[in-house]
Amino acid sequence: MSTGKTKPPPSRLNKKQIIAFLEPEQIEVITKKISQEGKTGQEVLGEAINAVFALHGMPPVIKYGHLRLVRRQKSRAQSRAQSTAPSCRKGRVAFGGWFHKDTHAKIAAFAAELDLTFQTIVEKGISMITDPKPAEEQEEAEVRDVA
Repeated sequence: MSTGKTKPPPSRLNKKQIIAFLEPEQIEVITKKISQEGKTGQEVLGEAINAVFALHGMPPVIKYGHLRLVRRQKSRAQSRAQSTAPSCRKGRVAFGGWFHKDTHAKIAAFAAELDLTFQTIVEKGISMITDPKPAEEQEEAEVRDVA
């Protein structure tokens, strides 16, 4: 009797996905970074998450590199259709990667401690690694925007 679930491929055993829904403009900047630096999307995602950890005085949680390179065979992810997407994801594009479940748990604990979501961590990290302004200037600008 089948439960309808298929087994995950070996490359995803003991891994969990981290995904954020970003504006198309952010995806374009990420795509350029991937192309210019010869990185995978997962490596850029890891760099972004590590940047947020560093901002809070924490050591990097994601190790760079990959055992095998998997390029997307189909076209890039598309923006969410207006009729099917939750309102918070409309017009946004999924960006994510698969990380070991222990790494995922560390990031989840960090997020819970700071009352952040994975979405917020990824957005902040992407901004930090793609914006040429130093992190201190970004924080000062955020404080001014809130005030």
